Amino acid sequence: MEKKILGLVTARGGSKRIPKKSIALLAGRPMMTWVLEALQQASSVNRIIVDTDDEEMAQVGRASGAEIPYLRPAELAQDSTGHVPVLKHALEFLRDKEGYWPDAVVLVQPTSPLVTPRQIDDTVELLFASGVDSVETVFPAPTVFHPYNLRVIDEKGFTKFLMPEERAAAAKAGGRPSVYVIGTVYTFRPDNLWKYGTIQGGTSKSVIIDRASGIDVDEPLDLVIAEAILAKGGRRQ
Repeated sequence: MEKKILGLVTARGGSKRIPKKSIALLAGRPMMTWVLEALQQASSVNRIIVDTDDEEMAQVGRASGAEIPYLRPAELAQDSTGHVPVLKHALEFLRDKEGYWPDAVVLVQPTSPLVTPRQIDDTVELLFASGVDSVETVFPAPTVFHPYNLRVIDEKGFTKFLMPEERAAAAKAGGRPSVYVIGTVYTFRPDNLWKYGTIQGGTSKSVIIDRASGIDVDEPLDLVIAEAILAKGGRRQ
């Protein structure tokens, strides 16, 4: 029997740094449409829903072929609202109204326009092949952002390394651990939300992607960078 794989895009209307960020124009298109296109082209995903509290975003989702079975309640669309209650609401709605329960959820943020269909499929494949609770995409952290290179400014204004002892030990050992930045795709078993209270669950693995694919548009500069990458043909399959 074919597995039910739900592609879910959560798009809140009240973003601050970029108003209605999820549908900000990127290369002439609402940003969210790039994400929906990747989900549609992923062979593993057989249903796509946009979870939003905003009717304009809902219209963009519908025009792109996604389902909008409900509008998110206002109490779940606050700055302080975490992902878990939003995802629980979405899954409970589909279960109670339709009797639908997916084998896995592929969560992709509308601010991840360079995600590729192949990356989505790779996370789904790894989830079921490995038996873990979740799979997420990650990319290697730039050296300048390695925890051992980060500084803090103390209460007296002095600048110090964030992890001086670990940095010194790594220098003596001749190396430092590889660290990764969370990417664009979170594929998980829905029961994780109730059993563990998290998306990740008890066990998690990663699919390593390139840094460009992992861009998350959070402020205007990120839009400029994403536009430049797209202009150079940066999004691959």
